[in-house]
Amino acid sequence: EEKLKAVIDEYLEGGQKEGSLWKLDIQRRSNNTFNIYLGVYRDFYKQMYNLIDLSIFDTVSIGTAYGDGFIAHAKKTTQEKYKSNKKVVEKKSVPKYIKYDQYEKIMELIEEKYGLREKVIIKLMYEYGLRLGEVLGLTFEDIMPSYLEGKFDLIIRNRMSDKPNQKAKGVPSPKSADCYKDDWYTKEGIGYQKVMIEEDMAELIYEYIDESRDDIILNKSAKKRENLKSKAKADRVETTPLLNNENQYIFLNHQHYTPLTQGGWNYVLREIFKAVGIHIDKGVKKENLSHKFRHGFAMVLVKKGYQIVELQKALRHASPTSCEAYYNPDDKDK
Repeated sequence: EEKLKAVIDEYLEGGQKEGSLWKLDIQRRSNNTFNIYLGVYRDFYKQMYNLIDLSIFDTVSIGTAYGDGFIAHAKKTTQEKYKSNKKVVEKKSVPKYIKYDQYEKIMELIEEKYGLREKVIIKLMYEYGLRLGEVLGLTFEDIMPSYLEGKFDLIIRNRMSDKPNQKAKGVPSPKSADCYKDDWYTKEGIGYQKVMIEEDMAELIYEYIDESRDDIILNKSAKKRENLKSKAKADRVETTPLLNNENQYIFLNHQHYTPLTQGGWNYVLREIFKAVGIHIDKGVKKENLSHKFRHGFAMVLVKKGYQIVELQKALRHASPTSCEAYYNPDDKDK
């Protein structure tokens, strides 16, 4: 045990050291390299001599991790580290995708300090894979009951009234309001796409709509009421009944009651990421932070065993090759 400790303290660390019997003069190893070599020693003692009661095998609990599963089905397991391992400071970088433990921290923060708007938007991106533009372009008439009990359909499409930040990818943009009656525009898979959501998700969306259009709030501000009526108005393309027969974009700017923009949302999201300790790039436009949720949605499916064609269908891509970017494991996954 004493000789082993000397090996750990002297040889594995490297550097310049002089003892009574020998002199050491080798390049000092990084903590990560030190830990890798130490793992080799552990394997040697375990395989060759079945020795596992040495001090280099002592562990300490450091927290919990999430195993396979999604949302309510994720399982927590205890994480442990070897006491003799050195601390490795991870290089901070923008995550390739949002993992479940990060998602859980975000939702806990939202429950504490934010509101229904943030909760609904993030759930739509992480649990259903919507792009931010698709979320911002949703209107009242884009939520409808599905043919399956307990399910609702979100209709993803483009309108003439959409701003550039409300555009959906993978569906065509009409050149005039006359296109709303064309066969191609009214055909699923060509003019629009469907995303099936759970009933409780639809209820959350309706709850946000009711909360944000509350008469008590609107009666306090004539400007908000006017903006809601004029600037949040969206083209009608369906014949389903709506309150006052008026279609509106769902998600609003809190202050002005105009449709929420990508810039306004990105400001909120960056603050959320900072609060939960997710590193963000200093350059505002270098990283699409919202798209990390869609990548998280895809990686959940990848870990469940989805093949490329199945992933293509879930992500609503025209080609399976365009889904390859979503097979995006980080260093811990590897």
